[in-house]
Amino acid sequence: MRKNQSGRFNLLTLFILLLLVVAGYAGKLYIPVYIEKSRISRLVKQAANQWANVTPSLDEVKKQLEYNLEVAQVTSITAQDVNFARTRDNEVQAWVDYEVEITYPYDILEPTVLTFSITHTAEQSVFGG
Repeated sequence: MRKNQSGRFNLLTLFILLLLVVAGYAGKLYIPVYIEKSRISRLVKQAANQWANVTPSLDEVKKQLEYNLEVAQVTSITAQDVNFARTRDNEVQAWVDYEVEITYPYDILEPTVLTFSITHTAEQSVFGG
């Protein structure tokens, strides 16, 4: 009779380890892109609200946005990439469309291009600018 040899390194163990390594590497490539997208979304929303309610000068809003992007270490866009428009008497819209290219080592796969479109609408308050 043969004993069950638990603890032995087999093909299933190797497959699971390989799967974990691939998942970890994919996370290393993709998670920072989505963290930066979240930062951009927050800053674009903040700029739209600032233009609608605080600062009537669009140039000042863009200067502040450029500073905020720099502080947040955002590298995918600049303040010049963000578009602003007044949509109605009491609404302001800010949006940005951008792409991020993810490359793989040794060109094992074609580069992946992720396209993002972020839009925020801010309503001007009664007392706002």
